[in-house]
Amino acid sequence: MKFVKVLIAISCFFALLCLVRCCSSSSSDNHAKEQIAQDSVVPEEQIAQDSVIKVADQKSYVEYKHTYKDAKHFSFSVDYKIDSSLTGVNEKILEELVYIATKRRNTDFLSSAKAYADSLYKGYKSQVEDGIIEEEFNYEYTNEVEISNVYDDSYVLSVCVNHSSFEGGAHGNYCSTYYVFNLKTGKQYHLSDLIEENAKENVSSLIVDYFVKENKLNKPEELLEVGFIDLKDIKVTENFFVNKEGVSFVYCPYVIACYANGTQTAFLDWGKWGKGKLIKSGSPFACFIKEYALTH
Repeated sequence: MKFVKVLIAISCFFALLCLVRCCSSSSSDNHAKEQIAQDSVVPEEQIAQDSVIKVADQKSYVEYKHTYKDAKHFSFSVDYKIDSSLTGVNEKILEELVYIATKRRNTDFLSSAKAYADSLYKGYKSQVEDGIIEEEFNYEYTNEVEISNVYDDSYVLSVCVNHSSFEGGAHGNYCSTYYVFNLKTGKQYHLSDLIEENAKENVSSLIVDYFVKENKLNKPEELLEVGFIDLKDIKVTENFFVNKEGVSFVYCPYVIACYANGTQTAFLDWGKWGKGKLIKSGSPFACFIKEYALTH
């Protein structure tokens, strides 16, 4: 009988020991789970607060992303890219392209990106304070600039700067602007280097005719029915580029047509310039007309 009592006591002791171990193990597991949960959250918050910068080559590619510490719902990212074939051009041209992309002189893409982000953030905070926008909604602003080589020969370089951004509203905005340079001297060519002043109206008429034919219409007035805003707006523009085939005049959204129509481009081959005597006397592009006549 005494032996049985001892056996029961020993059994109870081991049962109690197992219970304590189980509770201890459960508590340890729960603590570990809490620790894992905390550890997984903290780095995410830290990453969201810190700026993330990736720089491959400040002349050719910069990606800058930033989320401000005191505004978790506002973030900004910018990509500045330049065609690698342009990084070896005349230094004067390269400096001008950096200015065109950043609107700042004697700076690099990265510092410009930070300044632009700060200006947007200042506007965002002002709108929050005025009650125009609500802070709890996410605002992800973007700005992208890509500079590409469109055409180059021994002395002429045509460059395109594609710019797109989103700064709130129903949709983002975009525009392609073009620049023509002398590869040797770095001089930028303008419309005045291409067209005689008294020939601008004739060139404008050719541009209107191009859009009429391009849209398969019969007369200029019908352009108003397919999204063009006002015929008076269709004029020669400084936004042009040249290649061996001719001249292209480019109009960003809203300039001559509605946003849904996108970018409008009118192409006038060099044959039209030769026949109409539109090109400026002594223009650096006059040789294109001769070359075109020989090959067409």
